[in-house]
Amino acid sequence: MNTTITDQQLNTFRRIEARYGHLVKLPSAGFWRTWSEDDIWIRVVSQVVVVGNEQPRRKLYEPANRDRLQYGVLCRLRDDQVSLKIGHVLRDIATRYVSAQAPEQSQKVRALVKNLRTLDAFEGGPIGFIDAISKLDSGKSKVKFVEDHLAYIKSKGARDFLTSGLGLVTDCIALDSRVMGVVRAIVPGFPEKPTPDTYDELEQFLVREICAPLQVTPAHLDQLLFRFSDDILSTLH
Repeated sequence: MNTTITDQQLNTFRRIEARYGHLVKLPSAGFWRTWSEDDIWIRVVSQVVVVGNEQPRRKLYEPANRDRLQYGVLCRLRDDQVSLKIGHVLRDIATRYVSAQAPEQSQKVRALVKNLRTLDAFEGGPIGFIDAISKLDSGKSKVKFVEDHLAYIKSKGARDFLTSGLGLVTDCIALDSRVMGVVRAIVPGFPEKPTPDTYDELEQFLVREICAPLQVTPAHLDQLLFRFSDDILSTLH
């Protein structure tokens, strides 16, 4: 973007940070090392599940549903059996874009079967996969690694997976509809959603115009605007 944020607009973001910033909690860089293979796998499932609708994430993490998707158990099954198991769980938690009649045939389910096999084939399994990401030297390279290796997880999902999920990246923003909606309410003319061609430009605009002067990380701004979007918007109108 060739524009800048005005002092008045920046002050609005300052007030938002002063009001909610202390409530933002991000995982530490080594947080993922406490995770099991199942923890990592369920997070991968979650990133696919939430595309189009955030609500099913909570149901996915309920013990009864998590237990139906145990990583070790699924790895030992044939692809068609894995598809049925994942499909039924995704249907039961009302995942968007998953057919109630034939959930195992949905694109999300097919992507998760592929992701399961990717993690299983990776040296060290899911833990080896995340360890490989942690050794990359930049946030962008880590995001690209996730995009290249995990099906159905694109720019926004990869950033969410690495920032609020695993604590492996702090210099990226997941430009979801809540974040974009808050920025649009404060900065008229800001796009409603990013495209593959504009994602990096919009992200860098927010980093340059908001994160730098507020002295917060992009990951912090991401969670600030995402978690408190409803409260923020209610105070702006």
